[in-house]
Amino acid sequence: MPIVPLASFAGSSIDHLVSLGRACETAYNLRRHYGFATAYPFDWWISTTEGAARFIRDGDAEALYRQEDLSVSADGDAVGNARYGIRLQHEFPRDRRLEGRPVVADWADHLEAPRKRTAHLARRFFGLAATARNIVFVRAIAPRDTNGAAVAALLEALDMRFTAARVAVVLVNYRGQVPAAHPVHRLSVARPAGADWRGDSGAWDAALATLGLRMTPGLHKPATAADLSAHVAARSGLDAEDPGPAFEGASPAAKMS
Repeated sequence: MPIVPLASFAGSSIDHLVSLGRACETAYNLRRHYGFATAYPFDWWISTTEGAARFIRDGDAEALYRQEDLSVSADGDAVGNARYGIRLQHEFPRDRRLEGRPVVADWADHLEAPRKRTAHLARRFFGLAATARNIVFVRAIAPRDTNGAAVAALLEALDMRFTAARVAVVLVNYRGQVPAAHPVHRLSVARPAGADWRGDSGAWDAALATLGLRMTPGLHKPATAADLSAHVAARSGLDAEDPGPAFEGASPAAKMS
């Protein structure tokens, strides 16, 4: 089924509200505003629109961890996948002994835990294609990003993967062109100077309220204050002393149903 106008969900509930990035801010505010705790792959990455489209099109979570495509960013802050344009911001241990707490030098020895976690979330994400009646995908766009070709690729990938569900797409702060065949909903969310990674909760609440969406009751674990606190805590990433299982346990994405 092709992407439908968001207005077609008026008067009905939606089963799944899914962040497609581009960073943690989107997922955090969707969970906070709508009160659900279910996690999906893009919740913790910093991704380009092209990379998001390629990941959805390929549908291969394992490919994200091919070591030949991975490298540490110049600032030492994260490991990124060059093929997918995805920065794995919170998936590898950090060295608390060094200034800035960069990713540990032996990060390549710590692939298994994030690989397993992403495989779990990817199964949930791609599994929606067979189980969901309706889905609203939300992606925030960088302020200066007007890459219409990348947006078109993303919409085509969603069309290809989620043919059995009714799908609507919300693009936050996107000012570029959208293919005429895709009825995308645009949403503006103000981001005042000095806002941290969460953005401005009041601005998000005001903008999301205009969508008129409500979640189908009983499909998702309700978000608690502890869930949202864990989301904030996970921003600090791992320390070199932490074992792999602690990462999975500390990550709300791994815990949420």
